[in-house]
Amino acid sequence: MVIRQSKTDTEGKGDSIWLSTFNQTTLCPIKAYSEYIKLRGSKPGPLFMHQNEPKTIAVFIIGHSYIYRAVRRAAKQEYGTNLNLDKQQVKVTWLGLRGAIWHNLLAMLSQMISRWGQPDIVLIHLGGNDIGKEKTIEIIRFIRRDLAQLHFSFPKVLFVWSEMVSRIIWFQSPETKALDRCRKKINSAIAKFAKGLNVFTYRHTDLELTGSGLYRDDSVHLSDIGLDIFNNGLRNAIELAISKWKGAKAGR
Repeated sequence: MVIRQSKTDTEGKGDSIWLSTFNQTTLCPIKAYSEYIKLRGSKPGPLFMHQNEPKTIAVFIIGHSYIYRAVRRAAKQEYGTNLNLDKQQVKVTWLGLRGAIWHNLLAMLSQMISRWGQPDIVLIHLGGNDIGKEKTIEIIRFIRRDLAQLHFSFPKVLFVWSEMVSRIIWFQSPETKALDRCRKKINSAIAKFAKGLNVFTYRHTDLELTGSGLYRDDSVHLSDIGLDIFNNGLRNAIELAISKWKGAKAGR
């Protein structure tokens, strides 16, 4: 082997090193070189190259009972809790808390980060349990406040606002139509606000028909069919978010 120049060769004379085979294959330089060349291929450039392992994109899903039930449904289905996303490229971690309201978000996210580290994407499905308990303008205000805080606290994380889904009835009040108007108003306001932040919004259009077959007998929570449609929407949202996240990363 000819070494044209090295750190200690200040005059640039170069040197030659003789390498021979060795009967113990694990210590044989010729064998090691041959195996390395098979992996390296014939690409131009330096002989010894370092290949970085592709990063696994960490995705958190946070929400109330819809998320609590969705992850349990996913675990029983073929698509699984990773939502049919390539496990070598994407890792989905869930935290669903029954009865959760928007004010639980920061504590839930903090809990997930302390356990699994900082994610790349966070999908949030919260706020439905606040409708009817708080004034609509107040719900919009504190959702905006927290999304802005998260955006500036985690500039490299892409947050996804999963729009609130309609319900046949609302536990908070018998005024179903009035509360559904509040839901639409909040979704619209947050979608407009999100455009100015690193926040991606996703609308569950496949659940807007609100057919009775999509809900359980309580007319609030999604049925198994409804959960499968909901999970498919979550997967679509994550796929779109990953594309946006990769584009933002490339532009840094």
